[in-house]
Amino acid sequence: MGLFNFLKAGGERIKLAKTFALIYSEEKTLSSLGIDEMKSKTLDLVYVAKKGIVERMEREQMSMIHKLSIPAITGSSINTITIMQAWKLTISRLLEISEMYDFEDEVKQILFEEQLELEKKMESIIPLSWKNW
Repeated sequence: MGLFNFLKAGGERIKLAKTFALIYSEEKTLSSLGIDEMKSKTLDLVYVAKKGIVERMEREQMSMIHKLSIPAITGSSINTITIMQAWKLTISRLLEISEMYDFEDEVKQILFEEQLELEKKMESIIPLSWKNW
């Protein structure tokens, strides 16, 4: 049973790292979009962050000091960063963008409130390749 839990935890950390990498790379493309498209994509990425990062961390009881290998962010699979550092480079950046363009309330609603209707809507528009939860 111990080995299974160890492997499961490793798999969850890999999924977490992939979600951070996806958000990091997609966030870089936001500045080239129009305001409406940027808002829509930002909200999509925030939803992906909620499902793939926030809920996974809660479910697996991960702390912000856990280290991850995220080559998309660090430039190398050898270098690791803490979840807190990855959070600052991804989710915090999405929050900054939402504040800059005045839709932070929608972002906070996605991240912090339980809404079944919102989940149904977002699940239908998020690209399948982004889902790993």
